[in-house]
Amino acid sequence: MIEVQLILQIAHFAISLFGGLIFLACAWLYFDSWSNNKSPKGLVPVIGFVALGFAFALSSAGVKNISTSISGYSNLLESVSSFVKTFGFLMLSLGLLLEPLGKKPTYPSSASSSNAADANAASAGYFSIQIKPLLFFFPPLLSFITGILYLRKGYLGLENHLKPVGFSFILIALSETLNFVSNTFTLKNIASYNLLSGFGPLWMIENIIFLLAIILLAKSVFGYLLKRVQTQLVIIISSVSLVIFLFTTVVFSLILLRNIQKDTYSQLKSDAGILSYSLKNKQQEALSDAKFIAGSQELKKAIMDNDRKKIKDQITSLILSKKASSLLVVSGDGVVLARGEEPDRTGDSLGSDAVFKRTLEKGEVASFKTGGSSLIPVVSVVGASVVSDNGKNLGVVMVSYDIDSAFADGVKESTNLDVSIYSGNIRSATTFVSPDGKSRWVGIKEDNQKITDAVLKEGQYFAGEVNILNSFYLSVFAPVKDMDNNPTGMIYVGRDYLDVLSVVSASIEITLLFIAISMLLWLIPSFVISRYIANQFK
Repeated sequence: MIEVQLILQIAHFAISLFGGLIFLACAWLYFDSWSNNKSPKGLVPVIGFVALGFAFALSSAGVKNISTSISGYSNLLESVSSFVKTFGFLMLSLGLLLEPLGKKPTYPSSASSSNAADANAASAGYFSIQIKPLLFFFPPLLSFITGILYLRKGYLGLENHLKPVGFSFILIALSETLNFVSNTFTLKNIASYNLLSGFGPLWMIENIIFLLAIILLAKSVFGYLLKRVQTQLVIIISSVSLVIFLFTTVVFSLILLRNIQKDTYSQLKSDAGILSYSLKNKQQEALSDAKFIAGSQELKKAIMDNDRKKIKDQITSLILSKKASSLLVVSGDGVVLARGEEPDRTGDSLGSDAVFKRTLEKGEVASFKTGGSSLIPVVSVVGASVVSDNGKNLGVVMVSYDIDSAFADGVKESTNLDVSIYSGNIRSATTFVSPDGKSRWVGIKEDNQKITDAVLKEGQYFAGEVNILNSFYLSVFAPVKDMDNNPTGMIYVGRDYLDVLSVVSASIEITLLFIAISMLLWLIPSFVISRYIANQFK
C-alpha cells in the first residue's frame, strides 16, 4: 500500500514537472513571437508562462502525506507555489486583455503572430494541509478566467488554434478547484476524510484532470515547436534526462524504503522480545509474592486450624498491599479457603485447575492464564506456591496480575510503540483507543490466518504489514506460552507505517526538489547543445 503511495507521489512529481516544462515551452513560443516586434505588452504572457513553469516545478517537489505530518518545507513550497501561480495567471490574463482580438480572416492563413498561444497554469497542488486557504482560491479562479479569455480569442476572434489552449485552462481550473477543496475543507467523517485525503479519489481525479489538460496544451504547443530541429533536440534531451532522473528516484526511494522496513522489523522483534522478558519478570514477581505469602507461619497455622476468618483477614490486607488482581488460598484438595478480590466467595473447587495441579506436583509454578468472558478475555500472569509444613502440603497460594490496557499504556509511554495482548487470537488489552478517546479496541479477533498459524500453532514470531483500524502498521506478533510451553496468546508491538516513513518523506522531498531544480537548470545546456547540433545541419 505504502509502496503504491510512493509510486503515486513520483507520478505526481512527473506530471507536475512535465506541466512546468510545458509552460516554459509556451513561454519560449511567446518569446519567439515577441522577438519579431518586441512590443512591451508582448512580454507580459512570457512572464506569466515562466512564472507558471517555475510554480509547477516547485509544487512537484513537495511530498503529500506519505508521513503523518508534512514538513514546514513542504508547506513553504506549496505556499510559494500558490503565490507564484497566482502571479502567473494574473500576467496571462493581463496579456490576453492587452492583446486585441484577431480580425476575421478573408483567406486561409498558415500562421498568425499569435500562433503561440498556450499556457497552462496552476495545479498539481495536492497537499491536504490547511495553509492560507485564500491563497489556494486564486489559482482556480484565475485559471478559469485565463481559459475564458483564450476561448474568447478562439471563438470571437476566430483564432481557432487557441481553442484547445482555452479548454486546457478550463481543465486546469477544475483541477485547481479540487486542490482548493482538499486544502480548505477538513471533515471528521471517515468516508469524507478518505475522499479528501492525499492519494484518495479526489486527489487521483485532480491529477488525472491536470494530466489531460497538460497533454491537450502540449499537443497545441508542440504542433508549432516541433517544426524546428533545435526544438526537437531540446525536447529529446530534456525528456531523456527526466526519465533517467525519475527512474533513479524511484529505485533510490524503494531501496531506502526497504532498508527502513528491514531495520524497523528488526527493532520491533527486539522490542517484542523485551516485552516478553518483562512479562516473564511479572510472572516471577507473582511467584515471589506467592512464595512469600505461602511462607507465612500465621497462614499455615490458620489453614491447619481451618480458621477461614483469619485466612480471609490476612488475604484481604495482602491483596491491597501487593496490588494483585487476584489472591487465592486453596486447600490441598482444591477447595478455595479465601479469595482476596472477593472475600465472600469461597468453598468452590479448583481441583481440576491446571496451575493448581502442577503446583502440587512441582511445588511452585509461574505461568500465563486466561479468564474473563469469551467476548472480552483477560490475560494474567500467575504465580503459585505450595503451603507446606514439615513436608506436608497444606494448600496452595495463587497470586495473579492482569495484563491490562494500563500495562500496555506503560509500555507505549516508554517505547512509543503500540502494544496489544491477545488471549488466543482475541485482543484483551491494547493501546488502540476508539474515536471517543475513552474505550479500547478490545474483544476484536485477529483473523489473519498467516499470523495465527505462525504464532499460535508454530509458536514463532510473525513480522509483516498489518491493517489496523484502517491504518497500516509495521507489526510483530510474538507467542505467549503457558507453563507447558504451549502458545496460549500473542503479544503485538507495532509502529504506524506513516510515522516510520518520515525519514523517507524527508529524503524524497530533498531528492524531488533537487531534480526539479536540476531539470530547470538543464534546459540551458540542453538549449546550447541542441543549437550546436542544429547548426551542423545548416
